[in-house]
Amino acid sequence: MRVCADGGARVRKGELLAELDPTSARQTFEAARAAFGQARDASQRLQQLTYARRWATATDGCFPEWFVAWR
Repeated sequence: MRVCADGGARVRKGELLAELDPTSARQTFEAARAAFGQARDASQRLQQLTYARRWATATDGCFPEWFVAWR
């Protein structure tokens, strides 16, 4: 956003050298947070589907034919 010291100039401890615009970093962070949320949701859905498929496979042959057709 702005530079407060010239290149090669001596500066004192604690002196502000530059100031950056936080908007770009904030937008990048929010986009990453949204992508993480989508990935987490997709992972949870996949786990649920995997569990349902395992349960269905494990119960095949354990119920009467009419129950399997009804499901």
